Amino acid sequence: MRVGGRGRRRREDFAYLLAIERTTASIGGAAPRPYTLRSTTIFRREGDEWKIVHRHADPVDDSAAALARLRRG
Repeated sequence: MRVGGRGRRRREDFAYLLAIERTTASIGGAAPRPYTLRSTTIFRREGDEWKIVHRHADPVDDSAAALARLRRG
């Protein structure tokens, strides 16, 4: 997966990453298809480590929606 960062912020023990994620997937034996997601990931520092505490993604265009229809169909 290739992740292109759109913005990053850190405030003490929390940080977030805004990204455009591009990947290819095959569902139910169908031919692999590319899709793009716009994502937000929230991190929390716990001791010396950063842990993901929330992630959300939505399709940027109809490509991810098309894959979802393949999965349902």
